Amino acid sequence: MPFLLPWLALVLSSGFGAPAPATDVRSADDFVNSIGVNLHLSYFRTAYGTGWATIIKPRLLALGIRHVRDAGAVVPDDRWMQTVYGRLNELAEHGVRANLMIRLPRAGEDGTIPGFARLLHFALPAAEGFEGLNEHDLSRRPNWVEEVRTSQQALYTAVKADPRTRDMPVYGPSMGRARNASQVGDLSLWMDFGNIHPYPGGLTPLTNLRDHEAKVKVLTGDRPLVVTETGYHTAVDWTGEHPAVSEEAMGRYVPRLLLDYFAAGISRTYLYEFIDEGQSLADREQAFGLLRSDGGEKPAYTSLRNLIRILEDPGPAFPTGQLDYSLQGDAAGLKTMVLQKRDGRYYLAIWQEAQSYDPTARREALVPDRSITLQLATPARLRVFTPVGSSDPVREAQGNALQLAVPDSPLIIEIRP
Repeated sequence: MPFLLPWLALVLSSGFGAPAPATDVRSADDFVNSIGVNLHLSYFRTAYGTGWATIIKPRLLALGIRHVRDAGAVVPDDRWMQTVYGRLNELAEHGVRANLMIRLPRAGEDGTIPGFARLLHFALPAAEGFEGLNEHDLSRRPNWVEEVRTSQQALYTAVKADPRTRDMPVYGPSMGRARNASQVGDLSLWMDFGNIHPYPGGLTPLTNLRDHEAKVKVLTGDRPLVVTETGYHTAVDWTGEHPAVSEEAMGRYVPRLLLDYFAAGISRTYLYEFIDEGQSLADREQAFGLLRSDGGEKPAYTSLRNLIRILEDPGPAFPTGQLDYSLQGDAAGLKTMVLQKRDGRYYLAIWQEAQSYDPTARREALVPDRSITLQLATPARLRVFTPVGSSDPVREAQGNALQLAVPDSPLIIEIRP
């Protein structure tokens, strides 16, 4: 469906309302660097295999994401190892690095921990971190708890004992059901970061985040958290748990989710996943992708690519400043985040915390725009971006007040003092 830009008008004024309380300003590029995506490069019969050179690699590099997550399997077949990790190493040449999950060995395999040296032989150029067992609580194996504990300890020991990897982070194991972390118990000594999978289940982005944080604390202790899986699927004919959203709603939710998680202190969030594994609209596992299985862009891919292009600013750390502003008008239910680039430009993200899709009725939720005025303490050069539509500004002007209508997807206001 065509994207309709929200009505925007710039109001030039010398008046200034009461300033907002001091707001934490964070690096724009720290936000961009917090974004990752899941891959399945060993799924050779899907687009990950058949479309590597024509879809996966070029579209991933065009997206601008710097971090990916994939399995760190070790198998006896050198050709398999060269193909899978060779492709990850190709991405590494462009600055995209991989978090590698371990798993228990299958028949005929070395297993990731016993074969750690073999894994590094093929994957070291791409690797930037390692992760414990993935949702092993759902495996139905009778000894799953002990397997999670012993494999995590073995992983941490192997990574920290090797001078090539000792400075890389080790992520804890993930739980398919966060409540099952209580059966595993404290493993905080064997990880640098805890690990959660707080899928919103077709609802607003923060729906399950705090619940997962609380339930895994028994496993992670006070370790900071990463989210190695979260996101939305678009299998609108799926009837089981974790309902779908429309492609349009996913496009509005994904930028919000990443901003929300970053604001909540999540240091890295890996979306699940890069491309649909199939075409069925009745099977959720085939429809989590940012891309359709033929490489077509879902709105979520487009909005994320635009968001990254607007905010990316690679370089060393720098001290951020402070932005004095206030919001006047119908500001109920609005969320904001202030980011800054190294040249001093501020980027104020504003969006509605609203449900964009009704998963029960399976239809778009009609979310009226909120009319507000952004007041600045001093005049500035202003540019307005709508990442759902474009990475180019939709309006430019100079002044100390901006009147606009805020939708349920982020507006980005560039403020150049």
